[in-house]
Amino acid sequence: MEREFTKLEPKTTQEAFDELTNYFLGANYYIEDPVGAKQGNAIIVDDIIYSVKAKLEKIKNIAIMKSFVFMIIGIIIGVIIEAI
Repeated sequence: MEREFTKLEPKTTQEAFDELTNYFLGANYYIEDPVGAKQGNAIIVDDIIYSVKAKLEKIKNIAIMKSFVFMIIGIIIGVIIEAI
């Protein structure tokens, strides 16, 4: 997959942080408890890390399952060949 480059507009730190939050957590994400800005930022970062780790774990589990299925298929084929 080839990446298409477009002209990037400069962003403030807050604009960049908001864009990453929207991308990883969704535009409707919000923190229910009243907290200060620094604590809110810490919660957002933690939620983003948790979200990314969960997605990576799911991908890893799928890869492990595929490997297991191929191993079982290999064993079955080996048993069939030996029986012939």
